[in-house]
Amino acid sequence: MEHAHTIKQFKEIYKYHKENPNDKQFENEYSREIALYKVAATELLKTYKKLPGTKEILTELDDLQEKKNTLMKEYSESKNNMDDLFIIRKNFEQYMGKDSAAVSLFLFRQFHFLKYNFTAEMSQWINLSTLLA
Repeated sequence: MEHAHTIKQFKEIYKYHKENPNDKQFENEYSREIALYKVAATELLKTYKKLPGTKEILTELDDLQEKKNTLMKEYSESKNNMDDLFIIRKNFEQYMGKDSAAVSLFLFRQFHFLKYNFTAEMSQWINLSTLLA
């Protein structure tokens, strides 16, 4: 990231230098910036020598989209279960007059049971799918 910033910062200086290679005064005055630009460009190219192909990217994107759809469906089902639990809590408190702290603890445990029922991979993808949504 630092290299990209350096390239962006000194791009115009390097561009002028390439267009006017005989301007020695400019070259002497901006020799440090030109050298930094060249080093940053070399390092950046080393980092990105092999870029993935379009087919690979599209295949991976399709796979991620399928996983996202599956996980969003599971998330939606869990959310519906949680909504049902809150409705049950409300009805329970209203009709039975029970202590709301006990009901909250019960619902908290039920929610965490549902939440941790996912496998580790699925819960990781839930975070990714919310970012992609």
